[in-house]
Parts: sequence; C-alpha cells; structure tokens
Amino acid sequence: MQKFIDIPTIDISSLIFSDDLNAKNIISEKISYACRGPGFFYISNHGIDINKLQNVVYNLFKTITNTEKFNIATKAYNKSNSNEHVGYYMPIADKKPAERFLYANPNFTNTHDLVVSKNREINVWPDDKKHLEFKDFCEHHYWCMFNLASKLLQVFAISLGKEQSFFNKYLSTENTLSTISFIRRPFMEKYPVLQKADDGTKICFGEHKDVSLISIAFQTPIPNVQVKIDNEYFDIPVSDENLLVHCGSYMSYVTYDYFPAFDHRVKFINAERLCLPFFLDLDYHAAIEPFSPRGEVDKSCLRPPIEYGEYLKRAREALLVKNGQI
Repeated sequence: MQKFIDIPTIDISSLIFSDDLNAKNIISEKISYACRGPGFFYISNHGIDINKLQNVVYNLFKTITNTEKFNIATKAYNKSNSNEHVGYYMPIADKKPAERFLYANPNFTNTHDLVVSKNREINVWPDDKKHLEFKDFCEHHYWCMFNLASKLLQVFAISLGKEQSFFNKYLSTENTLSTISFIRRPFMEKYPVLQKADDGTKICFGEHKDVSLISIAFQTPIPNVQVKIDNEYFDIPVSDENLLVHCGSYMSYVTYDYFPAFDHRVKFINAERLCLPFFLDLDYHAAIEPFSPRGEVDKSCLRPPIEYGEYLKRAREALLVKNGQI
C-alpha cells in the first residue's frame, strides 16, 4: 500500500518574471517550510519547456544505436575513452536496463584550466548529422536550468538569513560544476533481478542523498521516488508539469543540517519513464564557511569549509560505490 507524503507546490512566477523583494520573501518562507519539513517541493511556472525536453530526450534514446552509445560511453563501458563521468552510461544485458546520458558545463573546453589540470572533462556528443540539433538543445537547456537554479538560490539565501546575493560569489557560468543527467528506465517483459531494500521493497536505485547544492528534476509522472522521514519511506506525489526540488548534501553540510539532505530512493515500477535532473554545483574552488541560521554552534562540533571540487569528488565516488552504478 502506497503512503504519500504531502509536499508543497510553490508558484515561482514572480521570481522568474520580476525582481520583487517582497515576492522573494514570501517564496523564501515557503521554501524554508518545505526544506525543514518533507524535504522536497515542486515549483510551478518555472519557464522550462517540459514537453520539448521530453521529446528531445525520448528521441535520442529511440534513435541512438548501440555503436553510437559505445563510442561516447564512459570509461567503465569503453576502455578506450578517458572520461569517467561525462558521457553515456550503457544498459547491461540481464543486469542493468537503465541507461543515461550525462553532460556538464559547455564552457569546459580543452583550454579551460580545470580541463587542463584534469579536474573536469569535456562533453561528448552523438553525431550531429544523425541527431540534428541535439547538442544545441542540450547546451541551451543547461543554461536555462542554471539560470532557474541561480534565481532559486536567491530565495534559498533569504530563507537562510542571508542577503539574496550570498551564493553569487561561489557560482559562475565559467566554472560551475553543475551537470545534467538524462536517465531512461524502460518497460521490459522480463526484468533483471532487482535489489531489495530491508523493508522488502524492490528498488531501481538505493537509498542515497544527492551530491549537489540543490537538485531540480522533471520525472515522468509515475510514483516511484520515495523519501525517508523518521526511518519510514513515503511516496512523493507526481506532476506532469512541475519540477521537483530538494537540497543536496553540500547544502546540509554548510547549514549544519538546518536545510538537511533527505535520504530517498527509486522503487521499481515496470514502466517506461524518464528522470531528468539538474544538479546545481558550485565552482571547483568555492568553499562556503559553514554557518547555522539557528545561531551559535557548539565549538566542539564546528565544521571546516570544504572546497567544492574536493567535496564533489569524494561524495560522488562514495555514491557510485554504494549503489553499484558502474
């Protein structure tokens, strides 16, 4: 029996189409309630063309060949490729039916300092002649999501007792480590053996916290995401037009868990569906001094600032190992 948790839907039209501080204060109060309550919330009137996004992603998965997938696959699937993170994650017969395409900041080129120092990877793309305008769409979508997330951070900052520009110095278009992942989970007549959680639930992706500052995702409206509250899992309601938002583990760390990162998982449902998250990540060398909106912090519990690139590397490796993604 499904047990749904009630999560709010926050209309952010005033944030997208104006710069009204009063409106931002109202939204910030709603975000604070959501982040300290169920941990997740939907945003409506966000300005992202959901229908086009789904059409482009489905078209890629339907038309890309296995040879093309292999050519742009990460090193885990194609040893001749150097990318370990950016690229295609292939399905594995009788083991892992899900597939995904992940890409990062379009400004990361051969001459970018982070690429030269081997701290970031360059995006790889399917053949433009076979997948017309896919790259152009993806890069445009990246900046649409980045701009949306940057505006959301203004009200996150207000809700944390900071100036709305608080996060600006830690985040730039040139150096953000943010990524987008297009994930497809197919319907199959005979599904591979699935992992089971301790409570007996069949799951596609196990319990985890997102490795991000905040995450913003569209998902096919099939109820398969569950959030853990007080050691019990609840289903998150679905939406065919709104985007789902929640805090990642870096936000939790720098706010002394005032805005916690909630454990969540993806339960098994045999249905064709997409998950299309944007992970908002700071610049590589950004390091926020942890602070508590509650006030004083016990000196014995003080947390040192962590450079974001180092945090991301360590947390991502731990997540990949935990959930056997490769």
